[in-house]
Amino acid sequence: MRKHWDVLLSLISKAINNDEIIVMHSHLFTPARINKLIKRLESYDLSFSVITYPRKTSLYEKLSIPFIYLLFQWSFPHLHSDGMTVVIRPLQTHHTN
Repeated sequence: MRKHWDVLLSLISKAINNDEIIVMHSHLFTPARINKLIKRLESYDLSFSVITYPRKTSLYEKLSIPFIYLLFQWSFPHLHSDGMTVVIRPLQTHHTN
């Protein structure tokens, strides 16, 4: 799991440094995971803001994710009915003289 976090943080860091806005939707986002993500990004000394929105897990996720788990892991996951949308924006640091 740590490898996934490292890859995610690396991609988000690159996007913030390129002044790109990141929008992520997931049934896996919980308040605790979002706080972990924010703290890890802050440790990279990045300037950004975060907005979160609650969202319902889509029918597509409810149907496809269990199928994928069953196909590859022979198990069924527990899907939360709620997820989050996370928007990360780089803070503008442009100065005018």
